[in-house]
Amino acid sequence: IVAPGVNVYSSVPGGGYNGTFSGTSMAGPHVAGIVALMRQACPDCDPVTIKEALINTAIDSGYGSTGDDNTWGYGFIDGYAAVNAVYNLGMIAGNVTAGGTPVVGVEARIVETGRTAMTSATGDYLLRSSEGTFTVVFSKFGYITQVINNVAVIMGDTLVLDVELTSAPTATVSGHVFDASGATL
Repeated sequence: IVAPGVNVYSSVPGGGYNGTFSGTSMAGPHVAGIVALMRQACPDCDPVTIKEALINTAIDSGYGSTGDDNTWGYGFIDGYAAVNAVYNLGMIAGNVTAGGTPVVGVEARIVETGRTAMTSATGDYLLRSSEGTFTVVFSKFGYITQVINNVAVIMGDTLVLDVELTSAPTATVSGHVFDASGATL
């Protein structure tokens, strides 16, 4: 992301403004201010949501190569679009259980965006998303992965999606351990 960083007007000791300041120390406050506005529009937004919104709303003017590059990043920051991107997001929330008992540490993942959330000690999770139809995968070692297709997220709404996982089959493995000489350990 590129933010204003050349000849930026800034306050100076004794009052007034001066427009000759440049560098990261000038661009950083612009980004921090936009993030503050984003957090005001979406108080519960996590850092991943904030970062994705900044990247997805950046204006790629086509300087050099398009897309992410080492000169212009994802493009010029667009504060208005970034705030609108997090305002009134939709949510998928619910509880994950197995045999009626909450399961902690289940990863809930939206396939299309890669967004993830882990279930809490009570089995609860919350995924924020833009509007659309997605595939949501619930997985944890020891359980059969559950895939739910066509999950519709509507801006400003919370879709409650409770999931019941099934324990994966188990087996007993037995044997002997030998050292390099063939002796039993």
